[in-house]
Amino acid sequence: MGKKKKIAYCELPRENNLKRFFIKKDEIDSELSFNFTIHYAEEVDKPSDYPIDYSERNYVVIFWIDPERVYNTRVVRGSPNPIWKQDFCMVINPVESFGFLNIEVVRLNSRADPGTSTGWILVGRVRIPIPRKICTKSQRYGLVRPEGSGYKPEGHLFVSMETKKIHPW
Repeated sequence: MGKKKKIAYCELPRENNLKRFFIKKDEIDSELSFNFTIHYAEEVDKPSDYPIDYSERNYVVIFWIDPERVYNTRVVRGSPNPIWKQDFCMVINPVESFGFLNIEVVRLNSRADPGTSTGWILVGRVRIPIPRKICTKSQRYGLVRPEGSGYKPEGHLFVSMETKKIHPW
C-alpha cells in the first residue's frame, strides 16, 4: 500500500487571474528565508561636495521588497561612512512575484540642510536583485540619487545576503 500524497493549498497574486490552485506537496517549492546584513556605506555626502560638519548628520537605511511593507535600520549619527551592521530576515514565497530588495540611504533632521516637508534627504538608492536560488553573497553596491533629469553616483553600500529553503511541513 503506497503513501497518500498530501495536497498543499497556495494562493496566487491577483494579477494571475487564477485565485487558487491545489498541487501535490512534493511539487511545491518551500518558502525561502532571505537573510541579509546592511553593513556600512562609503563616500556618502563626500566632504568635497557637502562641506558641512558630519557630527550634525543622522543616517538611516530604509528598505523594502513589497512597497506596502517598508522597514528601516537604526539611526546612525555623525559619520562620513555610516556603519549599521544590522541583520534582517524575511520569508519569501516563490509563488509570489518578487525580484528586488530596494534600499535607500536617507539623512535625517540635519540642521545644515534646507528645510524639507519631512526632514528627510535622500542620499542614495539601489535596487538589488534577490537571488531565486539558494546562495550566499556579499557585495558593495553603488548608490545613485536623482539629480535633474538623471542620476548621480553617490557612494556605496556594503550588503551581504543569503537565501535558503524553509521546510514548512
